[in-house]
Amino acid sequence: MKRQVNRELLVRSVCYAIERKQAAEALRKANDELEIRIAERTTQLAKTNEELKAANKAKSEFFTNISHELRTPLNSILGFAQVLQRADNLIPEHKESIDIIYQSGNHLLTMINDIVNLSKIEAGKMHLGPQYLPLPEFLKTVVEILRIKAEQKGISLTYQPTSSLPAVIHADEKRLRQVLINLLGNAIKFTEKGGVTFKVAMLHVKESSAYPEASIRFEIADTGIGIAPEQLEKIFLPFEQAGNSRNKAEGIGLGLAISQKIVQMMGSILQVQSQLGEGSVFWMDLDLQVVTGIPRSHPSLPDSE
Repeated sequence: MKRQVNRELLVRSVCYAIERKQAAEALRKANDELEIRIAERTTQLAKTNEELKAANKAKSEFFTNISHELRTPLNSILGFAQVLQRADNLIPEHKESIDIIYQSGNHLLTMINDIVNLSKIEAGKMHLGPQYLPLPEFLKTVVEILRIKAEQKGISLTYQPTSSLPAVIHADEKRLRQVLINLLGNAIKFTEKGGVTFKVAMLHVKESSAYPEASIRFEIADTGIGIAPEQLEKIFLPFEQAGNSRNKAEGIGLGLAISQKIVQMMGSILQVQSQLGEGSVFWMDLDLQVVTGIPRSHPSLPDSE
């Protein structure tokens, strides 16, 4: 009886050992297969990533080359149109035709520039170039650029800066102007009555070892057509547009997408609130270095006149 029990225990032990060995072998085999699949997937992803980089590079080069080929004759057309606009002997019909040529050419140039800018951002070739920037003068210039457009539509453009704004900041003038002109231009385009309000306020200042850093809010509010809730999530995507068909025909839906990407490069995010039929508010909070002790004659400061 005792031998039989021992034999059963031995058999069970052997079976258990065999099962453990089989389980360990199956686990090892599964691990080996998983590692092989991971290696294959990693190689595939690396290859896909290289292909995407090559495609982005090719696309960027294509847009750069084609934009040069398009802009050169287009600038000539715009230049001649401006010369003809100054002529004194034009009859009203001819003047209107020349104005249409100029406006259409300028619209096409804007679209070309937008496509090139988006291509540069996606290819990682757009970089910020901060410089000393006299903020109050810069903002006044931006407002004056858009004021004529607002007056032509018969709406108001109100600029409301706070008195605490720094005199000089360290920022990319070209890209900041690009974002503000896009936001103000959109607000004017989608507003038929009432007006647009541009507010700039300093929220707070953080002291640092080098220069203090100011958090400045740029806010553009309009009394325009507003944006439907289902469109709010899409307006920052490329080639997405809000508004009616007439307003959509004035662009290709890249302005806000580019502005959002530029603002993100600046370390912030472009935000929006809107009520359909009542208007919209766009704003961004930028942390910008406040520069003190820079003389007005400093070579890196642009002429404020």
